[in-house]
Amino acid sequence: MVARASWAGLLADPLPLRDWRGSAMVAVALVVLVVVVVQAPAFVVLAPGLLVLATAAVARRRTR
Repeated sequence: MVARASWAGLLADPLPLRDWRGSAMVAVALVVLVVVVVQAPAFVVLAPGLLVLATAAVARRRTR
């Protein structure tokens, strides 16, 4: 079961400062999604879900 966190708790967590590789991965995913949406605007519907998937993968990576 996945623990749910509030937005305030997520924003207060200093993890991006400690996990710079994970932050870089999310930033690269965001850049790739922007490029994909610019090239094929129909993907604007799927882009938020893909960004959430990338963010969840980075968060899951640090629990291993």
